[in-house]
Amino acid sequence: MFSICNDNISFAKEQKEQFPENKRYNSYPAVKIARLGTDKSFQSKGIGSQIISFLKGFFVVRNKTGCRYLTVDAYNRAETLKFYKKNGFLFLTEKDKNKHTRTMYFLSLCISIHPLL
Repeated sequence: MFSICNDNISFAKEQKEQFPENKRYNSYPAVKIARLGTDKSFQSKGIGSQIISFLKGFFVVRNKTGCRYLTVDAYNRAETLKFYKKNGFLFLTEKDKNKHTRTMYFLSLCISIHPLL
């Protein structure tokens, strides 16, 4: 299962260099993955990555909402962060590295879509 909501990425002055398309605006619309989960009996079978691929295709590649970003506030646990990194997400900032969650984003320029979708 998953749930999504509207979001945006706001850029601090020191972050602007890491985002190639931020020449005009200080923020960009995004779709946030609010919840993502699979039943315990189906975990570690690639279903979570398939859901991420679907979301990338629907919201970023086929651009149904005009957003170039997916965001997530990932639990700051090694296995959770590894999952999102494996699926192409990057940390938005290092300021939250000791917090309960880490803000991560996916940009359409580094797209990798599951071949079945």
